[in-house]
Amino acid sequence: DRDLYNAAAVCAYGCVLAFLGVVFWASERVIEVTSYTRTTATDIPMSWVYLAVPTGCALIAVETLRLMVRSLRQLLKGGAR
Repeated sequence: DRDLYNAAAVCAYGCVLAFLGVVFWASERVIEVTSYTRTTATDIPMSWVYLAVPTGCALIAVETLRLMVRSLRQLLKGGAR
């Protein structure tokens, strides 16, 4: 029962990482295009605002990898019984 849960969790974490990779990759183009546009109030490039997307993706990926490793360790430990 627990092994099935951990196997499903590892698959789900893999899907999350794949999604984050796509969003991270797509945000590169958005940042490039918006680098020429400046905000009205602060006069900073809009690309700075959109940098939150790949930064958030990287942070979520780190946490997802941590959880994935934990589930993998539990899965391997459970399979060694």
